[in-house]
Amino acid sequence: MIPAHDSPLSAIAFDWHGSKLATASEKGTVIRVFSVPQGKRLFEFRRGIKRNATIYSLSFSPDALFLSASSNLETIHIFRLDIPRERPQEDNQSWMSYFNKAVQSAVTYLPTQASEVLTQDRAFATVNVPNSALNHRNICALNYIQKNLRLLMASADGYFYMFEVNVNEGGICKLLTQSSIHVPSPNIFNNSLGKEVVSNLNNHQISADNSLANNSCNLQSLPDNSSDINKNNESD
Repeated sequence: MIPAHDSPLSAIAFDWHGSKLATASEKGTVIRVFSVPQGKRLFEFRRGIKRNATIYSLSFSPDALFLSASSNLETIHIFRLDIPRERPQEDNQSWMSYFNKAVQSAVTYLPTQASEVLTQDRAFATVNVPNSALNHRNICALNYIQKNLRLLMASADGYFYMFEVNVNEGGICKLLTQSSIHVPSPNIFNNSLGKEVVSNLNNHQISADNSLANNSCNLQSLPDNSSDINKNNESD
């Protein structure tokens, strides 16, 4: 049993191997990643602070190093799922190191909600949803195409979009392709790249279906007295 959020769940997604589970509540401000079947919280990301959002889709990359979250707002967030490495000893004396230590010290004296905002990670990369797709429901997937990470988005506006994701620098993702879903462009779907996109999307769906079928992980909306997750640390 995984105590995920205080609010009811709005979106969940397994990674391609069924060993990680991403969750979002109806508020849509915090994205959490848990191990399966242990139920241990691995990552916690903050999508936003000021505005709640309706999460449309969560999607892991095939290697489970990245997680995307799309919503009814104008930005798609991509989070990086790696454990921060320890910095070299000489870096520990920098002004940023002193600042981080000061923040960590202050966290213990702040209310739970305020301390969580300071300690939760932010997005590694973002996608600006095209104006034509705003106010339309969408679904996104992360996949490697010709060894490059891409974010694929299908929108209810009738278009397919593909964005470049810089796995080293992050930042704002560049729009590479926009094509009508109803009238496929021969330049997109009839060449080798287009066939690979369609094949990867199909494999992603099959993998997700298998993960759901093979995992009997139970989710509940309200946290319990689990030793892994402190009830007082839930803010969304």
